[in-house]
Amino acid sequence: MVRLKNLAVLILMSLLTLAGCSDLGMNDVVKKPIESSRFNAGCDLNIEEFKLILERDVSVQISCFQKNIDLFMRVVESDKPGYLSRTAFEQFVIRNLPEFKPENVRAIKSVFDIAHLIFGDDRNYLSPASVKKIFDFVFLFNREFPVVYPFFDSQEENTPYYVHDLQKNRVYKAGDAIAEALSTIYKRDRGDQIHKINILEILESFTNTETEDVLAQTKALIFVKRVILGGVKEELTHLELSKLLEKLPSLGKVVFDIMRVGYIDLNQKSLLDFIMSDLDIIYKPDEPLKTLLHYPAGSGERLFSVDDLIDAIPFFMDEDSGFPDLKKYRKEILQAKILLMSESAYNANEDLRGKEYILPDDLLVLLGTARDMARRGQVYHKVYEFFEPYLNSPGAVNINYSNYVLNFPSEGKYVEEFARIANSYRFFYGQFPMPYYSPAYRRNSEGMVEQGLMEAALKLVARRYGSPSPGVGGFGLSLEQLQAFITLIKTPLVDEGLITAGRELKLMENITLLMTLFQSMSNGDGIINIDEGSAFFTQVFASMAHADYFQEEIAKVCPTDTRGRITDIDCHRSNYFNVLCSKFQDSYPSLFESLGMKDCADKGDQTYIKEYLKTIEFVGRTCTVFNDGTDVPITSDDYMPIMVMLQTIEGAILRYDTNRNNKLDPSEVRKAYDQTLKIAIEALVEEQASVIAKLPFNLGGAISKKIYYYLIKHKAIPEKVGEYLKLLTIGATTAHRDTFAAVLKIVAEQGEPSTFDCETLR
Repeated sequence: MVRLKNLAVLILMSLLTLAGCSDLGMNDVVKKPIESSRFNAGCDLNIEEFKLILERDVSVQISCFQKNIDLFMRVVESDKPGYLSRTAFEQFVIRNLPEFKPENVRAIKSVFDIAHLIFGDDRNYLSPASVKKIFDFVFLFNREFPVVYPFFDSQEENTPYYVHDLQKNRVYKAGDAIAEALSTIYKRDRGDQIHKINILEILESFTNTETEDVLAQTKALIFVKRVILGGVKEELTHLELSKLLEKLPSLGKVVFDIMRVGYIDLNQKSLLDFIMSDLDIIYKPDEPLKTLLHYPAGSGERLFSVDDLIDAIPFFMDEDSGFPDLKKYRKEILQAKILLMSESAYNANEDLRGKEYILPDDLLVLLGTARDMARRGQVYHKVYEFFEPYLNSPGAVNINYSNYVLNFPSEGKYVEEFARIANSYRFFYGQFPMPYYSPAYRRNSEGMVEQGLMEAALKLVARRYGSPSPGVGGFGLSLEQLQAFITLIKTPLVDEGLITAGRELKLMENITLLMTLFQSMSNGDGIINIDEGSAFFTQVFASMAHADYFQEEIAKVCPTDTRGRITDIDCHRSNYFNVLCSKFQDSYPSLFESLGMKDCADKGDQTYIKEYLKTIEFVGRTCTVFNDGTDVPITSDDYMPIMVMLQTIEGAILRYDTNRNNKLDPSEVRKAYDQTLKIAIEALVEEQASVIAKLPFNLGGAISKKIYYYLIKHKAIPEKVGEYLKLLTIGATTAHRDTFAAVLKIVAEQGEPSTFDCETLR
């Protein structure tokens, strides 16, 4: 902001100092060929005050400046009497004002060029009328901008949203006044001539060491000019200037939002309103004339490229943010561009030539998606508020969509989605510190919105990389399709530590397992449906938010190495649930009861607890032991999947434990198989088909169900003849949390082994 301010001041001062002789700009310089008495305007000019022109009223100095320039124009001889000659002025400055900074001399031509663009005057002369118009505009600018400058310059954090909104409206008012003043002096009719300037050349002429980064940022963002005004991105014509003046007040609001977003106190609801307000300015489909965009759909104009975007994004990041070098991920960013700006299905052989360019149609698809998601969130909040007492009840709800839509007749699509989510989802994050895995239902408006937005995002992925599916959203992902998608974007995920190289295939298998079998709405079809994925990522985001907490708390009581990793795994297992209880006791009441913990200080059934965690860690962690059998230390990255696994198992218990005795009775075990686990267990049977075929006895039908019963009872699958004989008479038995963990472990073991070398973690 400081450098941008310096550049703005430099331009305005240059505009005012066109006749910047020593009397006008440097009162202490008296040696010049022209007698000083000829330049006595009757006031004392302090040029330093003009540096404050953006911040406070300097109208007295502007008036004095105007008097001096009027006098200068009358007495300085030129080949066009009464006019301000660019050539004469430049020669005067070079001969008589050695103290005049080089950038100010360079800027003289640019000021004449700007005046030419505004007034249509000769590029080498300024008329007295034009000079008066410049001063009239500067007076108005100095009246309006100091009012809003403190809003832009403020470093105060947690500005209330309503305060920011009031400030934004004042910014709009100032922008409107400034645009109106420029429109008044702007000359539109130039006959058949098109006057233009090169934006970068103009800025370069005003650039000094303090404003070089502003020039670099402008170069990176110059493509935005073409998006808003059309034409050549580095040029501004007088016709485009007219359009800019029309859009300037609204553009000011968007710029103000971008500059201030990090300082505003936004909750989810106000953030959605914040985003929607800017989207309404940028592009409003039902009011196409009220838009910042220039080119219409179907024009085929290349607005900018993925490379332009890669060059621009770093300018919006803090220097210490650790933001990665996006140039390394050009291929992945291109895939993201197609994902967000196209509705085409993925084809491994698709021709990507030309796809790096963003066309108006691409931009409209992106804006349409953003508007759809923001509007979805806004409607969800309204519906939740309207029906809050019912939705906050502790039991399941059965919302009649037709009753809802009567109260929101214009939002039928979103209301129908909301009703489905309220009826079918079991666990919500949002405003809660953690989803509540308790017999009582716990909902909140932000959690409902999260589920809806995640569904919308996952639908984009499944639509491009998946296949049509009868489930929610009309698309789903198979394991193979998920793997293909992750393969495309693997490099940045590995570089940023989100996945481990060599283990991505195993990770995808485990994610598919967790999503398709153990969510509250999983149907066991082996396809990752949109709602299953949304429920799973609720667990992921909640776990990510608290992974560091577990690491820090357990490190207080367990040994760590020089890298801060917890080295005593037995100590970790002894204390994990006490740490979980200390902060999230209300979120897992049934869990702590099942562990034999009377309170958060109680160690519970340590034998059960340690085996339970050991099984969970096998599925969730990249590595648990080194080649020599010693334990791999635990980091905060490990606590995220452990937490996901715990939530997954809690959700499965609560789903099938219909009599609420904190375990699955035989009838509930059978129900779990019929509803979700059948396909996964059948896959196990398929791999053992050759063994079963060689047995000297007939096991009868429903082999997969019998193996499932064996798995529940023995936490293993049969491998020997004697074990297969037990299948003849086996039936359903009671299941506990560790039983489900064993099921997860055994099913996960059937996939491809990890190729990651655990020794690298030493």
